[in-house]
Amino acid sequence: MGPGSFVGRYRVVSELGRGGMGVVYAVSGPEGDAPFALKLLLEQRPDVVERFRREAEAMRFLGRHPGIVPLRDVGLHQGHPYLVMDRLPGGSLEDALKGGLPRARALELLVEVARALHFAHEAGFVHRDVKPANVLLDARGRAQVTDFGIARDLQATTEALTRTGAIVGTLAYLAPEQADGRAAAIDRRTDVWALGVLLFEVLTGRRPFDGPTAQHLFGVLTAPAPRPSSLAPDVPPDLEALCLHALEKDPARRPATAEDVARALERALGRRDAGPATQPARRGPLVAATGLALALGLGAGVAFGALGARSEDAAQPGAASPGDGPARPS
Repeated sequence: MGPGSFVGRYRVVSELGRGGMGVVYAVSGPEGDAPFALKLLLEQRPDVVERFRREAEAMRFLGRHPGIVPLRDVGLHQGHPYLVMDRLPGGSLEDALKGGLPRARALELLVEVARALHFAHEAGFVHRDVKPANVLLDARGRAQVTDFGIARDLQATTEALTRTGAIVGTLAYLAPEQADGRAAAIDRRTDVWALGVLLFEVLTGRRPFDGPTAQHLFGVLTAPAPRPSSLAPDVPPDLEALCLHALEKDPARRPATAEDVARALERALGRRDAGPATQPARRGPLVAATGLALALGLGAGVAFGALGARSEDAAQPGAASPGDGPARPS
């Protein structure tokens, strides 16, 4: 789909990225406002569509937090669901780290990421794929977490998409309970492990465990994390202790919450602990409460519920507001 074509009511400006399941476009809005990022799902397997629905639901609820990329719109294009979000101009944390981001600035961004994750956890969501590529920077350089496509709803009564033995997430940031497929053990402390990997990366320029898949998984499951100071002698003891605490194999031995990580990082930065920016309202199970349901018929397309999804044949002007810069495909 080239520039100038339409996905629903949104005009394609350029393609930002493409994967096996879908494509992400830079688009302008129905009033010519720009820019947004539009993620169009191409795959129509029921499990993939369900994950897409969960991503939209998580973004709809969590996007009220300033550290989480908000959902602006959802809809259908020729039977394929899409979601629309802000585009952010600052690239990703991954790009910033590769570009030599100063350590103190990176630690400030990790505080913001930890607070956003704490908000999600308090609302009942675990991200399960926290990594630098899923942290985007807005026009003011603030971190925003994105890509809740494999987020787990801790308040749901069933977890049909994640069975015991299934490994879900990105290899380099997998917690031990993810790496050995213990789905029932996954909770907010799984994201705390990923924060520990991010912190190790910020402190040393490397990840604590690396290598081919089998070697990496063996390290995650059995080997103690190396001390950051063994790779970067200037790492302060308090940050090293926090990093190793987050990388405990046993979730019960890690910091209990992402907010605990945020406060420890602030102490290391010499900042007064301001506490979390916002607190979420408690919510019911994802499937039961909101009406953001996708009714899938493989031949009949997809229909969104109460969030206001629409097909290109029944487009109505929305209240989406413009963002800036590149978004990232998952």
